[in-house]
Amino acid sequence: LGHSLAGHRPKVGRERETGPLRKFPSPRPSPGGRGSNQLRSAIAAALNLIRSPDGLRRPVVGTSPNREVMASCPSCLMGLLEIIVLAIVQGITEFLPISSDGHLVVANSVLQAFGYPQPPDLLAVSIVLHLGTLLSILIFFRREIWQVLVRDRRLIPLLVVGTIPAVLVGLPLKFFAEDMLENTLLAGFMFPVTGAMLIWGSRQPEGHTSYRDVSYADTLKIGAMQSLALLPGVSRSGSTISSGLACGLDRTSAGTFAFLLGVPAIAGAGTLEIALLIREYLAAKSAGVASPTLAASPAALVVGALVAMLVGLFALAWLIRWVRQGRLAQFAWYLFPLGAAVVGWQLIAGR
Repeated sequence: LGHSLAGHRPKVGRERETGPLRKFPSPRPSPGGRGSNQLRSAIAAALNLIRSPDGLRRPVVGTSPNREVMASCPSCLMGLLEIIVLAIVQGITEFLPISSDGHLVVANSVLQAFGYPQPPDLLAVSIVLHLGTLLSILIFFRREIWQVLVRDRRLIPLLVVGTIPAVLVGLPLKFFAEDMLENTLLAGFMFPVTGAMLIWGSRQPEGHTSYRDVSYADTLKIGAMQSLALLPGVSRSGSTISSGLACGLDRTSAGTFAFLLGVPAIAGAGTLEIALLIREYLAAKSAGVASPTLAASPAALVVGALVAMLVGLFALAWLIRWVRQGRLAQFAWYLFPLGAAVVGWQLIAGR
């Protein structure tokens, strides 16, 4: 579920009002001294330069409120290069058991530490990239999905039952504890938890049960582990594959069932976010205020979705091969130092 894209709605807490339109401030001065300020300014300038070849967005001509905002703040939206970079990161981290949402939370925190605000179209871009990786699952497991639809229909209610825990946990978190899902310190603590789950799962004796024969009780157990992935730093694929191995599934079936279970979870989360995004846009439009969340270039979004899909196919093939070889635990040796580094940084920064 990857915590349903929750927590990544663009925020304006660091914006300052300058009349009817909002403009983002320059990087804030740092108590670290002149050298620190220069470093922040250099990084902010570099990030601005990759937004487009000339470092600025092309102004959008028009008279609608959205277009006026884009013309007055052309560097606020993400450019094609930025979207491609995010698509590559999304495609890799969505399927490898290292938590895509945890990495996004940490990346956003790093950028904000340098005074670089979140682009207002980040939510729309995130939704499109998640749908691109969903396409990866549909393509990679197309034979298994087809079999579920035409022959192994017993799995359909099982997948519904396995999705229930994520819904019961995810909706309250989404609407009542969204700030927790953006907590960088929590992500730092959860990275090693994911690593421990990978080691635990890889040490389970290899089972012989096919995913076609999984029971309702085991499906609920795997679904409960999937719901943990709502927390930043907890990998959905890592938690579900590890729990599948613990339930006695063979390695190939554990990987297959984990991603079959992810289809309704990811699709449902994407549908919810799209509905919320459209509602937000329509509310802003009826109020006559600017809403740049849907102002990203459609062509750039299509390219981003295709890149996320292609990279996702590569990452899926890599992960399934390592699951079959019993090498799932090797990802833990990346997550342990990553978690320690993030926790140390947040504690020193006093977050």
